[in-house]
Amino acid sequence: WGDRLGRRGTLVTLALLSSLGALAFALTTSFALLAPLVFLGMLNAMGTDRSAAFALEQAMVPALVTDRHRTWALAWYNLVQDGGGALGALVAGLPFLLHHWLRLDIMAGYRAVFFGIAGANALACHVYLLLSDAVEVTPPQALRRQAAAGPIRPGQLRLRLPHRRPGRLLVLPALRRL
Repeated sequence: WGDRLGRRGTLVTLALLSSLGALAFALTTSFALLAPLVFLGMLNAMGTDRSAAFALEQAMVPALVTDRHRTWALAWYNLVQDGGGALGALVAGLPFLLHHWLRLDIMAGYRAVFFGIAGANALACHVYLLLSDAVEVTPPQALRRQAAAGPIRPGQLRLRLPHRRPGRLLVLPALRRL
């Protein structure tokens, strides 16, 4: 869906939803209200980012660099991602430190952490807005042209089995018009 709706817009939407999910944790004590907000906010308790934003970012990184630097860019992306996960693990101890140092209530410390998560997601939203057009697969005009061309009819698809023509497994003439 990210390619159909636009990658940048999808990332902004996902960051806003994540921010709302963190705000729900910070402000709500009712489980009945919290459960759907956390689901929609895509809060992840696994300690790693395996969300829709992660998959979309992984698809975007190669578009931002040359083929020669693709592996390097993906390696740095994953290094920063894992470093953020390690930093998040340290921040998980912040409520206890605030309780010990400032005699702050543990729940107030957790609220502070979730407000921080909401702020980080809001910051990510702003960063996503600064991405270049190179991250988009197809401009919206091209998608409208594809939709106007109509659906692919069964007669346009042909399957050629390998034993009939070596080296040509599948021919899709309908893809030529894209």
